[in-house]
Amino acid sequence: MKRSEAKEFLFLIQEWAEGKTLQFKTYGSDRWVDVSDDDCVAFNADPSRYRIKPEPRTFYAVEYSDGSIGFVCYSKEERDAFNSRGRAKPITLVEVLDD
Repeated sequence: MKRSEAKEFLFLIQEWAEGKTLQFKTYGSDRWVDVSDDDCVAFNADPSRYRIKPEPRTFYAVEYSDGSIGFVCYSKEERDAFNSRGRAKPITLVEVLDD
């Protein structure tokens, strides 16, 4: 790693040291692969080939009796306030991340 690149890697190294999962984009297939805690990482590739594995987001919504989804929000409290009369079924949506 060159000194000029150190700043670009600093965030990745800090997050990885704090327990987040580091990923490397493979050559050829451009897939993101988890780096094992036992792997020795040289950080000698372009910084854009490394990332911290994204965490799926959680959303809250209500499902009506006809199966439609309404009022998507970021907190259970907001959803429950919207559905205070219990006219819809409260549901939790978890994002599925592609590679």
